[in-house]
Amino acid sequence: MIMSSIWSDNIRFRNQYIATIRNPNLALPRSFVSKSLGEITIHAHPSLKVITTSRNGLDVFLIGFIIDPFSPVTSDDAILNDIAVHCDTKDKLFRRIQGLSGRFVIIYKDKDSIIALGDAGGQRQIYYGQVDGRPVLTSSPKLFVEAVGGEPIISEIKREFMKLPELEREEYAWYSDEAIDDRLCKVLPNHYLDIKKMRVRRIPISVADLVSFSDLVDYTACILKGGIEGILNRFEVVQPLTGGWDSRTLLAASRNFKEFIQFYVFDLGTQADVVIPSLLSDRLKLNFKVIKLEKPTNAFVDLFAAEYILPRKSKVQDNFYLYQEYGNRNVVRVSGVGSAITKSFYGFTNGTVSQAMLRRFTFYPAYNRFVTNGVERWFQSAEEYCNEYGLRILDLFHWEEKEGNWGALCASEQDIAIEEFWPHANRNFLVSALRLDPRLRCSPRCFLYERLIKAMWPEVLSEPINPVGMGKKIRKILKRNARLRYYNVILMDIIDSLKNNS
Repeated sequence: MIMSSIWSDNIRFRNQYIATIRNPNLALPRSFVSKSLGEITIHAHPSLKVITTSRNGLDVFLIGFIIDPFSPVTSDDAILNDIAVHCDTKDKLFRRIQGLSGRFVIIYKDKDSIIALGDAGGQRQIYYGQVDGRPVLTSSPKLFVEAVGGEPIISEIKREFMKLPELEREEYAWYSDEAIDDRLCKVLPNHYLDIKKMRVRRIPISVADLVSFSDLVDYTACILKGGIEGILNRFEVVQPLTGGWDSRTLLAASRNFKEFIQFYVFDLGTQADVVIPSLLSDRLKLNFKVIKLEKPTNAFVDLFAAEYILPRKSKVQDNFYLYQEYGNRNVVRVSGVGSAITKSFYGFTNGTVSQAMLRRFTFYPAYNRFVTNGVERWFQSAEEYCNEYGLRILDLFHWEEKEGNWGALCASEQDIAIEEFWPHANRNFLVSALRLDPRLRCSPRCFLYERLIKAMWPEVLSEPINPVGMGKKIRKILKRNARLRYYNVILMDIIDSLKNNS
């Protein structure tokens, strides 16, 4: 079930791309491969698949991989051709993409416009700017800086943010559509870029294609199982298995394909996340291993740091293992990150959600100018979008600003070794789930996911999920109350401030 791939001897900027309009002057890596249609050119590392098609006056590019979970045997090329044949307007394209999974960027050119949009989770990142007055898109700000030449241009407001002691604690979470380099901005999930106007707009939702709760379990099971089958037709698959809901749901979806998947867990000293999947793998006869991470070599530390303007030291060890084990193979990690989008990460409330609440839920100082500006720019269009489609603004904030930045960064960091795929990141599923009462989908019970697992592979529930004592369980329940959690964050900030000033 594995497709062959072409690998480059050049290990820099694996799985990265730069897309240009009218070829501005850039110093591109020699290993990159270029594909052009008209005025659009995609320059990409050989490990990253780029395909094109021209039909009926349309030019369409696919960067990465795209999966129709209801037809998992359909190839990337066939899906792209279908888009070119049947999507002769942007609205038809938006509706078609709403039901697709994968990790991709699509660039779509008709007689009037050129647009770019990505997968539901923003896993394949889209940064955009201009060079010589001509549009440039890229997955990597560091690649952009090296292609243009010189050093990153970083404003004082961003430098002030980057000095915050909370930055490392929050794993460099970024709440803005501005990139670290001032010449670039980012297309967040649920948005598309009008390239000619260099303007970002929100993608409309086709409400007619959404699913009610009575059908959502069966529908989601098809999306997850189809996603797993589709990815196995493209890559060799590795899949983490822990004590939590996300990986357990994906395990249930993998029932018919388990012999083709290498399951694993990193031994990070958390007993439940090692013991529980070990017991489960014995019972279900899985290909499973517990991995003890080694100290990365200095050469790898330097290589990892060279890929980013602001590298995260905490992620070097994980990626060193993946690089050593899978770096010369066509491998994808199937991850449950997309599932978190539906679980009301910040809690829920029927009351008003203010910008002040969102600033507090970044868990950075609420007075920081970069955080304040980012929340303010995002808030107005997000509020209108939620009102139009029956979504909650805290959920949308987590989807677009948290997972669209922090989650996508995790995927990008693994590009040095392997690909990444979030089967839950399908807009039809995510929007349908987010329109449900949050009590049906959030911790600690996760009723939606419990029903989903029972429908796909009930034995997966034979070991406990996230076992915790009564005290932690009560705290999880209290965290579901967003307003109570908001006041608690304020109180903790006041206490920390008093401690620091004493």
